[in-house]
Amino acid sequence: LELPDMPEHWAHQPGWTKYYRDGSYEHVQDPGDESMLCFDVETMPEHHHYAVMACAVSPSAWYVWISPWLLGETSDPEHLIPLGDPSIPRVVVGHNVSYDRARILEEYNVRGTKNRFLDTMALHVAVSGISSHQRPQWMAYKKSRTAEDQDGSAEPSDQIGESEEDIRRFFEAKFNAS
Repeated sequence: LELPDMPEHWAHQPGWTKYYRDGSYEHVQDPGDESMLCFDVETMPEHHHYAVMACAVSPSAWYVWISPWLLGETSDPEHLIPLGDPSIPRVVVGHNVSYDRARILEEYNVRGTKNRFLDTMALHVAVSGISSHQRPQWMAYKKSRTAEDQDGSAEPSDQIGESEEDIRRFFEAKFNAS
């Protein structure tokens, strides 16, 4: 599989811009009928959890999505990234794409999509375990959990119950704490 060369210059316009192999580009609504995409999203968590930029590459073109908020065209940062017709089967590959997926418009379609995601970070963890920069944080967490379990000081919010409501509360507490 040969990918197009990465563009040397990027247009600063809101929404998706498609970059062709010949160097030309145009504004598009979404990556269209692409069936394979390598995809990444950038956020600014200190401001909000919505995407500010996204990049994708397919065998035929590069794509860049820029939030209108980032360009100062709106004060509303709440924009989701459109990938296109949810009935078109596509494979989306990315590192920690599970995080990026939450910023894709069509993933909130109640009828579902034919998008399938392959997370390279999950593959790495499955094959090699956590990375060296994650290990100290994991060991500190594990040590604190062991100490809490031994002295009985574990807070109920750190325990996952069995009901759907308990699980929802657990993950909401974890998400809101970050």
